[in-house]
Amino acid sequence: MKMHDDGYRIVLEHKAEDLRQSLRHRGRIAAERAPEELEETLLAAMRESETRELERTSRLLRQVEAALARLRAGNYGSCVRCELAIPEKRLRALPWAMYCVDCQELVDHLHAQVNALRMPAA
Repeated sequence: MKMHDDGYRIVLEHKAEDLRQSLRHRGRIAAERAPEELEETLLAAMRESETRELERTSRLLRQVEAALARLRAGNYGSCVRCELAIPEKRLRALPWAMYCVDCQELVDHLHAQVNALRMPAA
């Protein structure tokens, strides 16, 4: 049974609001200095972790907002690459999914290749 578009819209709107609140509460990343080298290293690691989490949250918010835009445009539930229907099971698990499973695997593979090229040689 296919979830009605209003059901997806509600789920996506709630997710977007949760992500926006999360971003607002995180606010700024502290640029504290510590007197001890170990403390400084720990603070730097914490800032890096917070930065990565902010990036992940922002990226997810963009994906949710894009799904809402596709819903409004009437093409929600279709893969943005091949235009085939995204399986209902996938949409229930990941309502902001942009790709069908096959295209997502291709995209993930391409991202892995790009990341491998960015890695410095050992």
